[in-house]
Amino acid sequence: MPKKLKASETLVLKGALGGIKREMLKLKKDRQKLEKILYGTESDLGITRTEEMKMRNTLTSLSNRETMLTEEKDRVERDLERLKERAEKIRKIEQDLEEI
Repeated sequence: MPKKLKASETLVLKGALGGIKREMLKLKKDRQKLEKILYGTESDLGITRTEEMKMRNTLTSLSNRETMLTEEKDRVERDLERLKERAEKIRKIEQDLEEI
């Protein structure tokens, strides 16, 4: 059976219990604030990851386009070189014909 407390002891315990309740309320509010911040941070992180994926896809697309354009440039340069060679041959033939 619990021991009967004196009035002064009861008063001290009630005061301590009141302090504990106040501290628990403060901790609950602090937890709610932190959970709200955490939710916002998680949301921002999700948005950032989505943007990152879009940028990666854009970068991949641009890289593929760059490769295609580089190949096209190389092909056109080869064609241009062949054209110059043919033009030079024709000039040579023209000069040879003029000498006759």
